[in-house]
Amino acid sequence: MSGDLKFGWRETASLSRSSAPVGNIVETERLVIRLPTPQDVQITVEFYKSNREHLQKWEPTRDDEFYTEEYWENRLKQAEESVRADRAYSFYLFLKHTNRLVGIISLENIERMAFQNGRLGYKVDAHFEAQGLMREGMAAVIGYAFDMLDLRRLEANVIPENKRSLGLLKRLGFREIGLERGVSGHQRAC
Repeated sequence: MSGDLKFGWRETASLSRSSAPVGNIVETERLVIRLPTPQDVQITVEFYKSNREHLQKWEPTRDDEFYTEEYWENRLKQAEESVRADRAYSFYLFLKHTNRLVGIISLENIERMAFQNGRLGYKVDAHFEAQGLMREGMAAVIGYAFDMLDLRRLEANVIPENKRSLGLLKRLGFREIGLERGVSGHQRAC
């Protein structure tokens, strides 16, 4: 099958949006979820370096610069600006008992006005797969997106061969809304 499956999840309630978030966004049973800060450069580099092989089949090919502190210093500054502009949010998932970064969820391409839409992407540390942490984190971030950011629709593109990711979205209540043909999965993976 060529292309990415498109999934959507729609919320009908509309709540007022708060100002830009600061600090911990939400805590779950096992996770502390917050926006990254410029002080997170080292843990971000470590996360991507230790998961390079694990993530390569689902993400675009990364050059060596991607795995440097200099790259992430700039990228995390851009992430802060994206939050201030309400264009995109990254959520870092930390284990409560160890404060280890175990996953990242992105909410990007936010469209406001009547549409109120965003697109989700996510990745989990290879050592923490199949433990329900991403489901726990995604449920919290989805709730935050609807309740605090006033979004009404979320989408996620998934490479059809990524069965775990497909299962996660279905368990979270997403439904398939189409197949985007002619798109390389490595270019469009979430």
